[in-house]
Amino acid sequence: MRLIRYHLGMRSQSTANSAQHANTQFDFAVVGGGIVGKASALAMAQLGYSVIQIAPDLLQTITLVPSFGQRIYALSPSTKHLLSELNIWDGLDQTRIQAVRDMR
Repeated sequence: MRLIRYHLGMRSQSTANSAQHANTQFDFAVVGGGIVGKASALAMAQLGYSVIQIAPDLLQTITLVPSFGQRIYALSPSTKHLLSELNIWDGLDQTRIQAVRDMR
Protein backbone atom coordinates (compact mmCIF):
# COMPACT_ATOMS: atom_id res chain seq x y z
CA MET A 1 0.00 0.00 0.00
CA ARG A 2 1.21 3.48 -0.81
CA LEU A 3 0.39 6.48 1.35
CA ILE A 4 0.86 9.94 -0.10
CA ARG A 5 0.56 13.03 2.06
CA TYR A 6 -0.49 16.30 0.50
CA HIS A 7 -0.24 19.64 2.25
CA LEU A 8 -0.57 22.98 0.48
CA GLY A 9 -0.02 21.31 -2.86
CA MET A 10 3.21 19.60 -1.84
CA ARG A 11 3.33 15.83 -1.62
CA SER A 12 5.47 13.28 0.09
CA GLN A 13 5.24 9.57 -0.49
CA SER A 14 5.61 6.68 1.89
CA THR A 15 5.32 2.97 1.39
CA ALA A 16 5.52 2.43 5.13
CA ASN A 17 2.80 0.53 6.89
CA SER A 18 -0.24 2.39 8.14
CA ALA A 19 0.78 2.00 11.81
CA GLN A 20 3.29 4.83 11.34
CA HIS A 21 0.41 7.14 10.38
CA ALA A 22 -1.97 5.96 13.13
CA ASN A 23 -1.59 9.07 15.31
CA THR A 24 -1.47 11.56 12.45
CA GLN A 25 -4.66 13.46 11.71
CA PHE A 26 -5.68 14.66 8.27
CA ASP A 27 -8.56 16.79 7.10
CA PHE A 28 -9.31 14.35 4.27
CA ALA A 29 -8.41 10.81 3.26
CA VAL A 30 -8.70 9.96 -0.42
CA VAL A 31 -8.90 6.28 -1.29
CA GLY A 32 -7.74 5.51 -4.82
CA GLY A 33 -4.79 6.48 -6.95
CA GLY A 34 -6.44 7.06 -10.30
CA ILE A 35 -7.08 10.34 -12.06
CA VAL A 36 -10.03 11.30 -9.85
CA GLY A 37 -8.27 10.38 -6.62
CA LYS A 38 -5.10 12.26 -7.50
CA ALA A 39 -6.96 15.35 -8.72
CA SER A 40 -9.20 15.36 -5.63
CA ALA A 41 -6.27 15.06 -3.23
CA LEU A 42 -4.31 17.76 -5.02
CA ALA A 43 -7.29 20.14 -5.19
CA MET A 44 -8.00 19.82 -1.47
CA ALA A 45 -4.32 20.30 -0.63
CA GLN A 46 -4.16 23.43 -2.78
CA LEU A 47 -7.11 24.76 -0.75
CA GLY A 48 -5.02 24.35 2.39
CA TYR A 49 -6.33 21.04 3.74
CA SER A 50 -4.04 18.25 4.87
CA VAL A 51 -4.78 15.16 2.82
CA ILE A 52 -3.60 11.58 2.76
CA GLN A 53 -4.12 9.45 -0.33
CA ILE A 54 -4.34 5.69 0.09
CA ALA A 55 -3.67 3.62 -3.02
CA PRO A 56 -2.21 0.27 -4.06
CA ASP A 57 1.56 0.32 -4.34
CA LEU A 58 1.65 0.25 -8.12
CA LEU A 59 5.31 1.25 -8.18
CA GLN A 60 6.37 -2.28 -7.26
CA THR A 61 4.53 -3.89 -10.17
CA ILE A 62 5.41 -1.58 -13.05
CA THR A 63 7.17 -3.27 -15.93
CA LEU A 64 8.67 -0.93 -18.47
CA VAL A 65 7.55 -1.59 -22.01
CA PRO A 66 8.87 0.10 -25.13
CA SER A 67 5.46 1.27 -26.36
CA PHE A 68 2.48 3.05 -24.87
CA GLY A 69 -0.59 1.20 -23.69
CA GLN A 70 -3.93 1.47 -25.43
CA ARG A 71 -5.80 3.10 -22.55
CA ILE A 72 -7.63 6.19 -23.73
CA TYR A 73 -9.25 8.89 -21.62
CA ALA A 74 -11.90 11.13 -23.10
CA LEU A 75 -11.78 14.42 -21.22
CA SER A 76 -14.46 17.06 -21.40
CA PRO A 77 -13.61 20.76 -21.69
CA SER A 78 -14.52 21.17 -18.01
CA THR A 79 -12.05 18.41 -17.07
CA LYS A 80 -9.33 20.14 -19.09
CA HIS A 81 -10.17 23.35 -17.22
CA LEU A 82 -9.94 21.55 -13.85
CA LEU A 83 -6.56 20.04 -14.75
CA SER A 84 -5.36 23.48 -15.86
CA GLU A 85 -6.50 25.03 -12.57
CA LEU A 86 -4.59 22.33 -10.68
CA ASN A 87 -1.45 23.11 -12.76
CA ILE A 88 -1.48 19.59 -14.19
CA TRP A 89 -2.47 20.15 -17.83
CA ASP A 90 0.78 21.84 -18.91
CA GLY A 91 2.79 18.97 -17.40
CA LEU A 92 1.13 16.39 -19.63
CA ASP A 93 2.91 15.15 -22.73
CA GLN A 94 1.14 17.32 -25.31
CA THR A 95 2.24 15.04 -28.15
CA ARG A 96 -0.03 12.34 -26.64
CA ILE A 97 -3.12 14.58 -26.54
CA GLN A 98 -5.48 15.03 -29.44
CA ALA A 99 -9.09 15.88 -30.09
CA VAL A 100 -11.51 12.99 -30.47
CA ARG A 101 -14.11 13.55 -33.16
CA ASP A 102 -15.99 10.25 -32.70
CA MET A 103 -15.69 6.86 -31.02
CA ARG A 104 -16.84 3.49 -32.26
